[in-house]
Amino acid sequence: MPTITSRIRAAVRSLMPSVTSRLNPTPTTATAGTTGTTGAGAVGGAGVVATDPAATPPPAPSAGVEGMPVPAVINGFGGKPLPSVNITLTPQPGQAGFGEARAEVEEGGWVQRGFIDVRYQPAVGGVDVEVESRHVRPSDPASYAGDDMILTLQARVRDGGVERIVTLAVLFDGIMNPDKTSAAVRRFHVDYDEVNRWLKAKSPRLELVPGDPLAVYAIWKSAGHQWGGFCREGSFETPAPLGRTNAIGARTGPVVAAPETVSVHDVIKPIDITLKLPDALVSAYPLVLDDGAKFVSRREHETKFCPKSLDELRGVTLRLLDLAAADRGDAEKQLLQMFGADAELSNARGYPVSGWKLHTTDRYYAKDAAGRILKDAAGLPIVAPMFDVYQDRSHKKSGNGDDRFPFARNNMAVRFRDGEIHAGASIGTMGKLNMKTPRVTDPFTAIQTGLELSLDTRPGISKSGDAMKQLADLLDQAPPPYNPLREQKKVAYDLSGSDVLASAVDNLANRYKFTLEHDNGMELEVSLDFVHAGLMFEAKVVEATKAMSEAEKFDRYAALLSQHDATVLCVSGPLKVRPGELNTVVVGVPQANGTLDLALASFWTDAQGGKHCTEHPAVRFPQVEIEMDHVQARSTGPVQAAYANPSETKNLDNDADQDKFLQGVKDGVSMGGPPTTHLWEDLGDVKLYQEHNYVQLSEAVTSFRQAMFPQGVLPARQKAAQALEVSGHVPAQLPALSASLPWIDGRTVTVSTDYQARHRLTVKTGTGYGSSSGPPGGAVGKPCTLALNWDGFPIRIPLSGAESTKDVAELIRQRLDQALFFTAALTEKNGEYSIELKRR
Repeated sequence: MPTITSRIRAAVRSLMPSVTSRLNPTPTTATAGTTGTTGAGAVGGAGVVATDPAATPPPAPSAGVEGMPVPAVINGFGGKPLPSVNITLTPQPGQAGFGEARAEVEEGGWVQRGFIDVRYQPAVGGVDVEVESRHVRPSDPASYAGDDMILTLQARVRDGGVERIVTLAVLFDGIMNPDKTSAAVRRFHVDYDEVNRWLKAKSPRLELVPGDPLAVYAIWKSAGHQWGGFCREGSFETPAPLGRTNAIGARTGPVVAAPETVSVHDVIKPIDITLKLPDALVSAYPLVLDDGAKFVSRREHETKFCPKSLDELRGVTLRLLDLAAADRGDAEKQLLQMFGADAELSNARGYPVSGWKLHTTDRYYAKDAAGRILKDAAGLPIVAPMFDVYQDRSHKKSGNGDDRFPFARNNMAVRFRDGEIHAGASIGTMGKLNMKTPRVTDPFTAIQTGLELSLDTRPGISKSGDAMKQLADLLDQAPPPYNPLREQKKVAYDLSGSDVLASAVDNLANRYKFTLEHDNGMELEVSLDFVHAGLMFEAKVVEATKAMSEAEKFDRYAALLSQHDATVLCVSGPLKVRPGELNTVVVGVPQANGTLDLALASFWTDAQGGKHCTEHPAVRFPQVEIEMDHVQARSTGPVQAAYANPSETKNLDNDADQDKFLQGVKDGVSMGGPPTTHLWEDLGDVKLYQEHNYVQLSEAVTSFRQAMFPQGVLPARQKAAQALEVSGHVPAQLPALSASLPWIDGRTVTVSTDYQARHRLTVKTGTGYGSSSGPPGGAVGKPCTLALNWDGFPIRIPLSGAESTKDVAELIRQRLDQALFFTAALTEKNGEYSIELKRR
């Protein structure tokens, strides 16, 4: 078996062509995250530090001759029930499993809470599974004999409305680490034919096929602690076997190379995951869901910030348009100034080379009959605006403080997005609901990582009361993984479907798009947005129309769509006449003080042809978004088939109950697991911010921002949240910090969070865990890693062990002070140090 590696490469999947995998490891070409390099947010050395805190090599395998895998004996529980555990974990119906926060590996490889790392590799006739265990430092090393553990192989069996977690084999039962070390490795071979012979003996309806999930489950007997299984990073999708045809008919041809091993912990989900909605779900919500509707989840990495003025953004847009139109020589000079020389390309060619190219996306631009781009008075192309309708609750739900706009306050979004844009004209569909989770923001680069969860909805439903009530019911009742509100509720548990009933902000933005392409395959999609946002929860009296009826207002604004007067700032495009489809005009009337009195008019027709129009106050602001699109990161995966969730999922823990269930399964029984989707918990995975493409993105967007906006920029949120902040309806955000130090005997430095002011950390001399002894002024004691968390973004600070309380506080201040939008101030009182973030 080849050396274990944490890199997940495309070669693994190329050796499994018969499997339509729902977990598609992201191939990469660098070693980010495997060495002591600075990863995400690396500008100024202030991002994630990708280090191995264990500083110890993996232990030698302790199962099989010379490390060869031991054949798994497929025999259920083997006549013995499972040992009891402190907490019984069962996957929720429809839950495919997710990552679990593991304890930091400390000096000597010990951990505060044991865990296993499960790795798998296609093998002849089945799959080879490797299990590495990490153990808790013994309190009495002299009497420590190792950890008595049991490892089992689990599967999922879904029979009608019930699902059971069954045990196929006891892989190991005994002392896992007899050499008393902090880690141990054992290897096993699972033969698919052996599994199916055992299953068929229970019921001829049972069969395991490649792609069905298996899991390794571990129990520490004396502690009652458990890890792995389908809840704690123990599950994987079975690969197709290698080298021979077996009873289940899976064949990949002769073995030509040993495939790499995949670590369950290291798997990164595809950027885009698409699921077909079950027909029963579509039928239950006919006013909301389009025929053949799909659910799409996307993990976004995008930089988002606000220039200091609309005029500044206008100047940058014109500069980029000139750069896109320049000849290659002139363009390269400017790109070298912007990004500097690419070391590898420059060395190969013998002269400075940026490696970048820039072009504009002109499908957004209006053109005349000859194909020439039409321009406004400022010289900018006339564009078809991007139009979004954001839903949020504008009234108070409880008496405890201001709880209005719960999505915006949590930097989330619920929006209906307009349709495609061609030749400067917007074809209105409004047939896609997007729901965005909070952003995990890299404080050093302004890269925001989050999930965008989308449903194919029918056009025009935002103005249909019956359809919106049905949507609210769907968000309250629909099962996972097809319910996007479930991921948002993990952050704001009191959200409900009723919070999306009303439109809060209509966003109309003139967007200028550019693409930066690098020779290494990276693409940056740059969007420069002139945002016009109407506050739909407030009415506005417009002098020019206050005496008109709704129908008359409709006709007036419809005329302005094509015949602009001097007050028109932005329009949504050609008139849309389908019921519920929205048209928008933003006007600005000059005031004596030099400002513009802004108003947004929204107008539409109903199913009976009636004309409707509402008018609202509006705000304007500039915003820039830069999103990564890398040839190595474009991973959409197949459309996963509809999945009917079981009504319940339970564990079986003995042979008698398991045999009774398996022998009674009916036609249609399945061992296929739920579809894979993105989860909010995924965003806390440090690997996302160490991955090579992310590091490249960090460097590129920082160079672009500094070159284009040398006077600095302002923080930005989701556009609806930004509009509500600009208009004074929601407060500006302050980050929430947390910190932790690992257990060290004799450590007398503690770091804690001020839960009354989450943007503040406290460092003081104290016992924390372990001995109360220590030198005056505190001491860390031994080399370790300080873990910081900035609104979900992981930051790691390596410590030598010689640091005092003051030293630790100063290191934290230095790291946090490199943030783009915040400074970190350090104060001391009576030997206690406080680090507080403040807006720059």
